Amino acid sequence: MTMSRTCLTSAWNSWVVGVLMFAVFSGLKGAENNGPPGAVKPPLARHATPSFPFTGLPGTPSPTKKGGYFKKIMSDTLNTPRLPGLGILQPLGDEDRDILSGYGEFRPVQAGQHLIEEGMTQNGVYFVISGKFHASSTRGGHKVLLGAVETGETIGEINVLDPSVASATVTAREFSQVWFIDSKSLETYINEYPGPAAWLLIGIGKTIARRLRAVNEKIASLYS
Repeated sequence: MTMSRTCLTSAWNSWVVGVLMFAVFSGLKGAENNGPPGAVKPPLARHATPSFPFTGLPGTPSPTKKGGYFKKIMSDTLNTPRLPGLGILQPLGDEDRDILSGYGEFRPVQAGQHLIEEGMTQNGVYFVISGKFHASSTRGGHKVLLGAVETGETIGEINVLDPSVASATVTAREFSQVWFIDSKSLETYINEYPGPAAWLLIGIGKTIARRLRAVNEKIASLYS
């Protein structure tokens, strides 16, 4: 059992290191072509002006000093959200995040709505702009709460790099807003903006590493 656990941990750690090495390599290439994150880049017509016509939904992100993008204001319309500089997006500048947003899509999620269902094919990552989600799994016929996902956190980091079936169901606990990008669109973004994409991949790798470390600690506590 100890040998299996050690092999599994080693394999996962190697995978994370591989992701980070790829990100750093892409960053070196991007620095030569595009400059550092935040540098002025030529506009890309296909992605430069995303449009998200959400109407009739409660709440809207407001770029105010108190509450930032996450201060909800009751309204009859939902203004176009913007990707905030939090979590995996923290290293990216405002312009880089605006360009990145055009490769994915913003989605409103109502309270009680499933964002992801266990066992269904999952090929992308969700970034939580506002709201709160619960992740749960069915084991032995019983629903088990795995944890909460809140503003600035992500869901599906592994599946955007290696598409597979979802291992848990993710449900909104309140009205929420997310941004979603699938693996194909992420690959396109990496090819067209390798510099900023490197920082994005590093952020994804760090998130996976933190969660892997938490799992390792939990496993270790079971055998201590």
